[in-house]
Amino acid sequence: MANLTNVPPEVIELHNEMAYHLHCNMRGNELTELINLFSNNPLTPRDIVRIKSIYELLECLMKYDRIAYGNYKELTNKLKRVHPLMMRKVLEYTEKMNNVRGDKTTGENSNFTETDSHCYRKEPNTEPKDIDYHGNDPGVVETNEASNSPKTNTDWQFYLDWISDKLPSQDTTTVAVHLGIEFDKQMQIAADNKNVQHEQCFQVLWEWFRRTSKNGDEKIKALHDALNEAGRGDIAEQGVQRRSKYQLYEVDAPSLGTLITEIDILRVSKEIGAQYPSLARYFGIHEAEIHASRHDKDGIQEQAKDILKKCLNHMLFSTRRQLCDGLCYKKRKDIIDKLKDEWRNS
Repeated sequence: MANLTNVPPEVIELHNEMAYHLHCNMRGNELTELINLFSNNPLTPRDIVRIKSIYELLECLMKYDRIAYGNYKELTNKLKRVHPLMMRKVLEYTEKMNNVRGDKTTGENSNFTETDSHCYRKEPNTEPKDIDYHGNDPGVVETNEASNSPKTNTDWQFYLDWISDKLPSQDTTTVAVHLGIEFDKQMQIAADNKNVQHEQCFQVLWEWFRRTSKNGDEKIKALHDALNEAGRGDIAEQGVQRRSKYQLYEVDAPSLGTLITEIDILRVSKEIGAQYPSLARYFGIHEAEIHASRHDKDGIQEQAKDILKKCLNHMLFSTRRQLCDGLCYKKRKDIIDKLKDEWRNS
């Protein structure tokens, strides 16, 4: 069993947060599969019958000295087979714990790539401050994070979606010309996305992304060159944006760690309107899935409900806080406030 004498309180707190994330994001069958992978190594049949939660599993593995604070190698080896996304979460917390102890290298990340976890945001290491979101909505934090180029297609989707919020119609046309998108194609995209400038812009940028054979850095240069030619160097200068830029900060928000229900999905679907594809891109759903929902379902509300249920089924989000983070990205604090009222009264 772990000796807590030399364990910093901050490390114990991080361990507890990690366990909570696992608890919120692992379904019953996944927990059962994880437990069974430790069968007779080291868990006894009696242990397996007794363990009913991830908390009890972690406690038992510590008792057998198979894991320790900041050392979860055996756990991550098993999680890689059962729930790769939660493996990434454990590795993130391992890094944080080792940073607290002054050890910058864990040795556990060598076989892990960013593409395994594109749909989970990496939480900032700094405590959020109670500031306004774009100077308007209290309770929402925007943190700074940028990198040279997106790592996955869904990362590109998010970045192009973020740009699409900032380009009016005239600027979109100029950018499209410099990216080599023919005028006829632009007109077709406009007709397919009537009266929704954000989607018109995104689909133009996505058409370019699908066509180009350039590598990541070359893509970024071409895109930023086009933005500069359109007089929108201000967008290029902000760098590549990440989902972790947006998060809800609410001290008194109710039940944010609670798992999302279908009622939550239904409520958001009624309110989100034509912004639902953009919200889905924040969660990391593939564009093909958005396209399928748009053509398989009649009406925006049904399309929104369908794609958000796909995000839930794919475990792209699972808690109310993650849902609210996406709504922060779309600046829909009005929906967050309605959800909070419903949660308080339920």
